[in-house]
Amino acid sequence: MGLAKYNAKRRFDRTPEPKGVAEKSAEADKLRYLIQKHAASRLHYDLRLEHDGVLLSWAVPKGPSFDTRDKRLAVHVEDHPVAYGDFEGIIPAGEYGGGTVMLWDTGTWEPIGDFATMYREGKLKFTVHGQKLKGAWTLVRLRGRGNDDGKNWLLIKERDDLVQSHEDYDVTIALDKSVKTGRSMDEIAEQKNDVWRSSRRQSAKATGGVGSAPKRKLALNVAGVTGAERMAMPTTLSPQLATLANAVPEGDEWLYELKLDGYRMIAFADGKQTRLLTRKGNDWTRKLMRVASSVDGIACPAVLDGEVCVVRNDGTTDFEELQNAVGESKSAKLVYYAFDMPWCDGYDLRRTPLTDRKELLRKVLSTAPTLGSSLVFSDHIEGHGEDVWKHACAMGIEGVIAKRRDSGYLTKRTSSWLKIKCHLRQELVVVGFTKAQGKRTGFGALALGYYDDDGVLTYAGRVGTGFSQKMLTTLVSALKKSERKTSALAKTLTGPDAKGVTWVEPELVVEVR
Repeated sequence: MGLAKYNAKRRFDRTPEPKGVAEKSAEADKLRYLIQKHAASRLHYDLRLEHDGVLLSWAVPKGPSFDTRDKRLAVHVEDHPVAYGDFEGIIPAGEYGGGTVMLWDTGTWEPIGDFATMYREGKLKFTVHGQKLKGAWTLVRLRGRGNDDGKNWLLIKERDDLVQSHEDYDVTIALDKSVKTGRSMDEIAEQKNDVWRSSRRQSAKATGGVGSAPKRKLALNVAGVTGAERMAMPTTLSPQLATLANAVPEGDEWLYELKLDGYRMIAFADGKQTRLLTRKGNDWTRKLMRVASSVDGIACPAVLDGEVCVVRNDGTTDFEELQNAVGESKSAKLVYYAFDMPWCDGYDLRRTPLTDRKELLRKVLSTAPTLGSSLVFSDHIEGHGEDVWKHACAMGIEGVIAKRRDSGYLTKRTSSWLKIKCHLRQELVVVGFTKAQGKRTGFGALALGYYDDDGVLTYAGRVGTGFSQKMLTTLVSALKKSERKTSALAKTLTGPDAKGVTWVEPELVVEVR
């Protein structure tokens, strides 16, 4: 590949990353191996193998596994300079790959056989001598439709005496600190003197720290964007909703986003403070203060549409842990994924094509000091929709959202946004609960409802199984805080359905499979 692509994607007066120059490692007889944990638009692990004066690189979304059954997607990206192997810190917001980078593992490697032949044929076997990874591994290039460019590979552990099942040992969780500094990702993200601000590094002390850091000025020509109309910032907004589909639509008119498992949230950032409203208009700002604060850092007034999630170490989202984290000290785990922007800096963008809105959104988020940690731009993938869906399902993600590139933002459910799930399950709203009976603690059953296409809260039934003890305890605490005297359902329940039910505000959401 060479380093031309690497250099072309970076502005070296703004990023602390080294400029790409081909070079040999210090020990000429040994080839460098390393993995960098990278919190960019999505958390992933960058596997790098030194060859011919550069670092061949693969982005591994779920990270490596010592389980031979795990076939981890590894996307072949541009070569990096050997000097990049020492980098740990923050790539500035707005720069290519902006986010926190940890030096997760280092060591040496050697091919098992002739490198040129294996690489050309798409089956590269090699041995790693790292601090965390060791033993024999294989990179296998995927073949067939959807991988015409040859970028998609699989990282697989070869059989040896180091193999361990994923259930018994997850190396990404067990060994989650930097091999260079011993820091966690959060500790690296908080060390603001690792960010390149101009032609030299500036310390956190010089900038006043995160809370008082001045907002970067942003040159935006929102008025010149197709479909933009002058309008004051709205105080409320009904979000656009996706229609459930059974198959992934294909064609150049579609782009694809990963379906996140979280709480849909509209952020109203007026430059002074940020308000967070649920899809039904409930104000959750006080429950999600850390999320609101992270959005405060953007440089111009905007209304953002996104999802609040808790992210596991493997990059997937955890809905149960999200419910535990809301309003608690665990809120540090919360991340706001912004995927749309229907209003910006005095202009209504609901008639603006989706791709133009997302490009503006990317620029607006680039000014936030929290970008890459608690605030993330939810990127999209163009083309190969079926393959995107298959990879999402293999990674344990809920599914994908397909969106028409030229679509406006409509405040209702439409066919220009389609959701294709990996598993059949439905999100339902908790409207009440019954008391626990016998030895059971927490509650007996949940009374559930759903919003129909007209926004009417309709009764769906009860569910009383499938809850862990931890979830029973957490949910009953939240439910008791939101009790109300009457049902929030549009139609009053009678008979057995209403018997013994304590009604609650329709705020909590559960998933039923």
